[in-house]
Amino acid sequence: MLAAANDRMGQSWLKSRFGLRVLEWRLLGLTAAMEPVRFGAVARKLLIDKGQLSRLVKALVERGLIETVPDENDQRRIRLTTTEKGRTLHDRALVMAYARNDVIVSALTVEETGTLFRLLDKLQPFMDDRVDEVEGIDGT
Repeated sequence: MLAAANDRMGQSWLKSRFGLRVLEWRLLGLTAAMEPVRFGAVARKLLIDKGQLSRLVKALVERGLIETVPDENDQRRIRLTTTEKGRTLHDRALVMAYARNDVIVSALTVEETGTLFRLLDKLQPFMDDRVDEVEGIDGT
């Protein structure tokens, strides 16, 4: 329920201030953090199918926020990178995302916030491994 509430609030401010939907923001963020990142890796990280990701990529390419480049190791695959415009938008939105996160955790004490982040840091790789296991992906 927390994730759904956060997505709903995030959708509102992302759309009104940056013209982005939540999944577009996640795609832009992952691309900026991991560039040049393989298309398939992004699909796995976002837990969406390649068709949906393809539509998101097309929308962000058309807006000049990301670009596709051939994978130097396998020309059949593509990698995603941010454009200068995309990096600027990402960096502006990230500052606001951090501020939003600060508001959300303001309901907690400093100690509780630390505990929450430590637990999330522990759960994330565990859940990544579970998703890979369910989908039959070898993480090695």
